Amino acid sequence: MPHTIQLIDGVIHTHLTGTIRRRDLAELITRLEELEQSCDPSPNRICILGHDTIIDLDFLGMESIAARRRATTLKNPVWSALVARQPHQFGFLRMFQTLNTHPQIEIQVFSDEETALAWVTGAR
Repeated sequence: MPHTIQLIDGVIHTHLTGTIRRRDLAELITRLEELEQSCDPSPNRICILGHDTIIDLDFLGMESIAARRRATTLKNPVWSALVARQPHQFGFLRMFQTLNTHPQIEIQVFSDEETALAWVTGAR
């Protein structure tokens, strides 16, 4: 799974392309947790799925990933914007949103990057 993670203007930007599997998300979360711990405060984030991104994950895999995020220790509440450009991506991201009940993470799913970035930066 090709991906990039960058801290830009205090926001973590993640871009995913290709096929996403459980092990790919586990690796991505490890990198995200490392970046979160190096920042004070914990930054808001935006995750953008490319047009070609396919999520190869069943419910148990998604629950496992969400459980790991629920167990994450954050320094402050954060906003997490997820961008789905294809209908099948939207469904998976909504499932993740529903499963991730971390009290410090507010997740919203968007269909375009501009609106998502405005929400996550507070420029609404």
